[in-house]
Amino acid sequence: MNLKKALITGGAGLIGSHIADRLAVQEYDEIIVLDNFTRGLQQNLDSASRSGKVTLVDGDVRDAKLVREVMEGVDIVFHEAAIRITQCAEDPRLAHDVLASGTFNILETAAAAKVKRVVYASSASIYGQAEDFPTTEHHHPYGNRTIYGAVKLYGEGLLRSFYEMHGLNYVALRYFNVYGPRMDAFGIYTAA
Repeated sequence: MNLKKALITGGAGLIGSHIADRLAVQEYDEIIVLDNFTRGLQQNLDSASRSGKVTLVDGDVRDAKLVREVMEGVDIVFHEAAIRITQCAEDPRLAHDVLASGTFNILETAAAAKVKRVVYASSASIYGQAEDFPTTEHHHPYGNRTIYGAVKLYGEGLLRSFYEMHGLNYVALRYFNVYGPRMDAFGIYTAA
């Protein structure tokens, strides 16, 4: 796809910072990391930053003007910005604002900017309580009972809509419990 410029939302978090590490050793000219540091840490980007390719932007996906600015010239977006499922339950309005409106900002701007692909951090939460084990991607998403799962499913619906309306290429990754180096093991919303 001849990708030269990447944007990673939530790029200072566990998954986003590992994506930045990987892109830094590939043939990308620039990696923009957009993070509001609610959960992510600047030190998570130390390795990727040594490449000289990382531009760190302290900001939020809810800021549509900022999203337009950082999207300029971007070829691929890794949309990892999110809040934890437990925080979504405590503050449903925040969940909607970040995970629904923020995702809409990213996709609307990506389509307008002619981004070649969006990689979206969805969640196994869209499935709700599994009926079959192992749970396949064919499992219906109607058993979800959380606002987190609902807005993640909404995000997948937005992806399909923006593909149909604008040809915005995408893939949605339905993460289960992600853990490893750089995970927030001490934060108030740590669950795994």
